[in-house]
Amino acid sequence: MTDIEQPEELTGNMQQLIAAKAEELFNLCDTEQKGFIIKKDMQRLRDELGVEPEQLEDVFDSLDVDHNGFLTLEEFTSGFGMFLGDQIGAGNEQEMIEHNPNDKEEQQLFHDTLESLGAKDLYDDEETIMGLWMKLRENDPVLLQQFEQFIGKITQEIRRSKLDHRSIEAALQSKSSVHESEIKKLYDEMEQQIKAEKAKVVAQEKLKERELREQMDRELRSKEQQLAEITKKQSDLEMKLLRLNLNESDTKNENERLQKVG
Repeated sequence: MTDIEQPEELTGNMQQLIAAKAEELFNLCDTEQKGFIIKKDMQRLRDELGVEPEQLEDVFDSLDVDHNGFLTLEEFTSGFGMFLGDQIGAGNEQEMIEHNPNDKEEQQLFHDTLESLGAKDLYDDEETIMGLWMKLRENDPVLLQQFEQFIGKITQEIRRSKLDHRSIEAALQSKSSVHESEIKKLYDEMEQQIKAEKAKVVAQEKLKERELREQMDRELRSKEQQLAEITKKQSDLEMKLLRLNLNESDTKNENERLQKVG
């Protein structure tokens, strides 16, 4: 593997994804959770990275700069970043970013590669990635292939993350719509219930009013009937009294006549 000077760091989401990927790969190697890995642990990355065992051994040797036979997470992340594309290049970062030859065919090939990986217009730091890609294309074609494979995997993760985000967002919108619909339904039901209760109260009041009016009519008719009966009795008494008076007058007159005759 070609030893090349490393830039300090990439920018934007590329660096964050690469750091997370490095930790994920380290954990795949350190299944026993020892806190470090040895050379044979690296072989667990064959399926994940699609590389030969010899290549993984070379990678381990290049990362084990102090030759103590093991790698910590910090050593793995900072060193293996070169393999992942986090710290690849010759010269400093500014030189790498500015490594933008006028060869239109080279640039077009880079953009075609990104498009084939589904990564076109996906990264904010595309210029940095192009600098890395061109430097690897010039210095290490084998590492370039591995770098492109990594870009492809990162791209899939980004797109899957965006898809998950859209799915969650759609689910939240759907849940919000259902919630709003349920609230509207409850509001409509409550409004109908209030109207029904109000109509019931009005109907009950009208019924009470009608019953009260009918009761008052009955009582009035009863009073009128009682008054008519009293009036009739009074009239009968007056007639009876009148007849008594007449009889008394007739009797008196008859007595006076008899006295005169006798």
